[in-house]
Amino acid sequence: MMVDDPAGPLFTRRTAMAGAALAAVPFVGAASPSQPPLALPPPSGSLRARAERKGLLVGTTFDYEQFADAGYIAAIRRDCNMLVPGNGFNWTRTQPRRDLPLDFAQVTPVYRLAQEIGASMRLHDLVYDLTTPRWVKELVPTLTPAATEKLMTDYIGKVLAAWGDKVVHVEVVNEPAYDLSGRYRPFVFSEKLGQRYIDIAFHAAHAAAPNAMLFTNGAALEHHERIFDIFREGMLKLLEGMVQRGVPIHAVGLEAHLMTDRDYRPQNVERFLRRITDLGLKFMITEFDVNDRGIVGDVAARDAGVAALAKDFLDTAFSFPQCLGIITWNGADRYSWLRKLTKAGDGPIDRQRADGQRLRPTPLDDRLQRKPLWSAIAAALDGAPVRTRGA
Repeated sequence: MMVDDPAGPLFTRRTAMAGAALAAVPFVGAASPSQPPLALPPPSGSLRARAERKGLLVGTTFDYEQFADAGYIAAIRRDCNMLVPGNGFNWTRTQPRRDLPLDFAQVTPVYRLAQEIGASMRLHDLVYDLTTPRWVKELVPTLTPAATEKLMTDYIGKVLAAWGDKVVHVEVVNEPAYDLSGRYRPFVFSEKLGQRYIDIAFHAAHAAAPNAMLFTNGAALEHHERIFDIFREGMLKLLEGMVQRGVPIHAVGLEAHLMTDRDYRPQNVERFLRRITDLGLKFMITEFDVNDRGIVGDVAARDAGVAALAKDFLDTAFSFPQCLGIITWNGADRYSWLRKLTKAGDGPIDRQRADGQRLRPTPLDDRLQRKPLWSAIAAALDGAPVRTRGA
């Protein structure tokens, strides 16, 4: 797992903090002998066409290393109307050392691909504790609060001067750092600026990119356990305060790294989304995948359980007219960040599953064939109400 992978470190770290309190709970919606299999459409057509009929965005992350994979690019051409250049916008990538100029070499090729296929692009992310370069973390303790604010806002301004008119969505602050007690964890900028660093970042982003839709992005918001309750309430408290203060936030990203060994109850998600939209905010599913480690059985059983959980979640999310669409965090199993959590040297053995089989968390398998998860996304898009596309 890369140290600056936004999909992974924070979520796994937070989950680890809960320890034994997070006992595995079987997914209540998975296909089982007592439940009929989920009826899914045949894997024909494209997700893009389905989404565009409903005014929705659908896409995936695409890393510059994947340009060697012509088959994957072909799949993206068919299915995506939005791309995210993976970790390419992370500050650790754009400026790993203080003496270096900003470098967007990992972003520009993805933007060109997006233009070629008529897709929009999303910026992930500007400010995030786990992707703040070491040189910034070492410098800030030596600065005054005013100088700290200038360092952060100058960086935001420079990135958006280059990209603000090329992207439609900007994740300004990724995974605001609240912990299991509901308090905010220390972050290099909050240590000097307090939690107002979030407001400052959003105001700076809006000034630099007034036409972009500005997001904060959240992890661990979907399941039915205490840790998820805490994170949902923490996110809502943050959003309510920002709206009351007139901070220019427009939307919320739900990462939606779903897990089949955690209890899922759609009413929790519906209630959470209702509270977000009652604030006048939109939302988007921004890092979607489904970890199948909680399902015992052959590939067919695992895929059926994954598809059932995904369809249940997406039906709830897409039922809101304020939902903008869905981004998967990589669209094929062979590129999934979850696969990278396998201990180095284990080869095809995945230590997340008791049976050692490799996880199957994305819409396409290792041969880029469409799986039941792809069909579940297609079915949820087919069932979504039509709305005016909001981005």
